[in-house]
Amino acid sequence: MSFARSVLAPLVVAGALLLPTLPSRADAPPGRYSIGGGTVLDTKTGLRWQQAFAAGPYTWTAALAYCKALSLGGYSTG
Repeated sequence: MSFARSVLAPLVVAGALLLPTLPSRADAPPGRYSIGGGTVLDTKTGLRWQQAFAAGPYTWTAALAYCKALSLGGYSTG
């Protein structure tokens, strides 16, 4: 059984069906994150992430090549 199935599976207790509650979107303090140019900036720490998910999985070598070729929001890792 997969992790998601085991964690999110319905539970029957004393004849009652209990369905799991999925978490809603996380709330961040107002102004904490800035989104633009394909990146997300944490205004508190200055860290910047790629906004979209990369189409993986990647081998280590392929991941390094992918990251080296990135150019997002005017930033380049090359």
